[in-house]
Amino acid sequence: MNQRMVIPLLAVVAFGAGFGARVWTEDDRALPPPPAIGSEFLPPTPDKKPVPKPFARAELVAEIEKLRPQIDAYRARLEAIDDEYYKAFVSILNPEQYAAHQVRDAEWKKTRAERDAKSAATALVPLSDEEIAKRRQRPFETAFWKICFAPMLEQTTRDFKLDAAQQAKVRELLIERRTKYIGLVDSTPSPTFKLTSLASSVQRLVDPAPTPAPVKK
Repeated sequence: MNQRMVIPLLAVVAFGAGFGARVWTEDDRALPPPPAIGSEFLPPTPDKKPVPKPFARAELVAEIEKLRPQIDAYRARLEAIDDEYYKAFVSILNPEQYAAHQVRDAEWKKTRAERDAKSAATALVPLSDEEIAKRRQRPFETAFWKICFAPMLEQTTRDFKLDAAQQAKVRELLIERRTKYIGLVDSTPSPTFKLTSLASSVQRLVDPAPTPAPVKK
């Protein structure tokens, strides 16, 4: 992707992330059939929501495994970019702010441990089509928060009561992180980008068991 195109694209995501992700992630869904000839003369029928085409799970798994090295490399670089930011961020805090940061960091680690435990408990439960669609959308949400950093700067300023000099420094760090992230996205093919969130749940992409028909008495 060209960098001049990435920034406007992800700016649009800021105002319509759901729409943008749906366009990209549901490009393999079937289009509705054309109306039947003469249907305009028939009495109206109740509106029905179109039934989306199920995801081709075996094809998704095959694509993820094919792109696994690139996906792992992308995620490793993304984590490194975040680590570089947080180390630099902690270095500008005063002792009181650092103590507050440690409390928040402990809370975050607890939340993550609970989430990981929940994921482990459902490791063999197949993902629904809705869950697959949501996980394909997550990279777009990540892109929004990495590039449109103003909300994070405002939240960080409130949480840690940053002074003007600290705010300026954090802004510089966020701009630096954004630049590195855009460079990473520029060098990442779109299939790899779209599949990063699904790759960690590939074992849950098996076809769900059909719901048994009710037994007639």
